[in-house]
Amino acid sequence: MGFYTRAGSESVIIATKGKFKPASHGVRAVFRADEQIQFEGQAIVHSRKPPQVRDLIVELCGDLPRLEMFARESTPGWDVFGNEAPGSIKIGSD
Repeated sequence: MGFYTRAGSESVIIATKGKFKPASHGVRAVFRADEQIQFEGQAIVHSRKPPQVRDLIVELCGDLPRLEMFARESTPGWDVFGNEAPGSIKIGSD
């Protein structure tokens, strides 16, 4: 981590349980989204994934159960976990 460039990347970690056979081999490891991309009429906020990232994950993995951890928003077809996401799943007994 340095101060020389603008930290303009967000990492996505894809975890699987058991053996994984990709549904598609056409998904690239790097995805570029311009800073000026608009989502619902607003510029994308820090750490908010562009919707295309979720589409690429579905293309890579197929129609399997999916969980987004530390989500900022709820997404149809995904379970979400995050204190900013409405409808977040609860973990623990709290």
